[in-house]
Amino acid sequence: MRKNDPRKNAPGGVTAGEGTEENQSVLRALTRLVIKLLLAGAFLYLLFGCLFGLAVVDSNGMYPALHSGDIILFFRMGGALREGDVVVYQAQSQRHIGRVLATAGDTVDIDGSGALYINGTLKQELVYYSTLPKEESGAEYPLAVGGDEVYILGDLRTAATDSRDFGAVRTGSVTGKVLAVLRLRGF
Repeated sequence: MRKNDPRKNAPGGVTAGEGTEENQSVLRALTRLVIKLLLAGAFLYLLFGCLFGLAVVDSNGMYPALHSGDIILFFRMGGALREGDVVVYQAQSQRHIGRVLATAGDTVDIDGSGALYINGTLKQELVYYSTLPKEESGAEYPLAVGGDEVYILGDLRTAATDSRDFGAVRTGSVTGKVLAVLRLRGF
């Protein structure tokens, strides 16, 4: 700086150039913060909007595996569905959670005593509740599962809304496969 530089005598003892540099530095820091927040938001959207999903279990239809109030993490790009997969799916404009019991080409039969047959073989399960058809659904058994469908039942058959209510579910209506459960209350 020269001896008689007018910036030296600026109000507050700050030279005219210093305030501008400080403002630019703060502006750069805020810009970087906004960019980082936008990138983090985009990452979270891709992670939980496209790859994974979170849902709260709102019924006891999958008890004892899932309880009402549990939070589930599901994978949206699950690929082929297999017997035993626990899935999140859409039916009758509502989200449901259930277990795949039959896939394309299988035949499902439910007799009057509550026995469940897949392809003519009695299905042995760890479920303590009988599987009774729901008469008001109008489904006729034996039921053939179509090429792009799966047959899904809840584990607690007496409380579940499932394929007995609306028939086999199109695989395109399956939102994802359940990966993990966060139980917020008792075990």
